[in-house]
Amino acid sequence: DRGRPAAPAEPNCGEHSEDAAVPRFMLVRNPYSRLLSGFMDKCVQDPTNLGPEEFPGNMRKVCEARKENSKNGKGWKDAAALFPKFVEAVINEDPDKLNRHFGPQSGHCDVNAGYDYYLPTEQIAHWYEPFVAALDLGEAVRTGWDVSTRWWHNDGSECFYHPPGLGCDGAPLGTVRAGAFSGDSFHATGSDGRLDEFYTPELARAVSEWAKADLEEFGYPAWDGVDGAGYLRRISTPQK
Repeated sequence: DRGRPAAPAEPNCGEHSEDAAVPRFMLVRNPYSRLLSGFMDKCVQDPTNLGPEEFPGNMRKVCEARKENSKNGKGWKDAAALFPKFVEAVINEDPDKLNRHFGPQSGHCDVNAGYDYYLPTEQIAHWYEPFVAALDLGEAVRTGWDVSTRWWHNDGSECFYHPPGLGCDGAPLGTVRAGAFSGDSFHATGSDGRLDEFYTPELARAVSEWAKADLEEFGYPAWDGVDGAGYLRRISTPQK
C-alpha cells in the first residue's frame, strides 16, 4: 500500500484459519530493532502521533517535553539516554494497555491460530520472490514505485524491492545500496543500523527476557547487546 496507514487487521486475521487452501503469511522482525524503531518513530520523531493513553507509563510527557525543548532552542536530550527509560516503561506496563506499536509481535493478529510461514524481514532477499509468486503479486510490485509522496520516499527504482547490489532487472548495480527496498515509508527510522548506539548488554538482556515469546515463536536467537551489525548478519541468513 506504499506506506499508507493500514486498517486494523486483527479482527479478520483468524477468518480463514480453518481453510487449509488459504496460505497464511506473517512478516516478523527481531524485537530489538522493532522496539527501537517504535521508540524512534513515536517518541523521538513525532510524539504527537499517539494519544496520551497509548504511551507506556509516563513516557508521553517525557517524549513531548523532549520535542518542546527542541522547539525552544534548548536542545534535545540525548535519545540514547532516554531509551532505557522507555524500555523500562514498556516492560512495566500492563500488557493489555500497551500500545501495539511497542508490544510483542507474538501477541498480534491471532498468532495462536497458526500461520503457514513467518517471514523475517531481515531475510527478505531469500523469501521475496517465492512470496510474490505465491500471492501472484508480480505485476503489482514490478513497476510504478518510482514516485515519492508523503508516505513513500522512492530511490528512483521502478520496482517495490530489489536485492542488495542488484537492480530491478536482477542485473548488478555499480553501487551497493545499504537498504534493499526501492524506497522507504515515512515511518523509517534506520533502527537496524543504530542498535549499538542505543543498547547495552544489560538493556538487551532485559528486552530478551521481556520478548522471550517473540524470540521463541519466530526463531530469533537472543542478542547479547554487543555488535549489532554482527547480530543482524547472523539473523539475515536462513537457518537450516
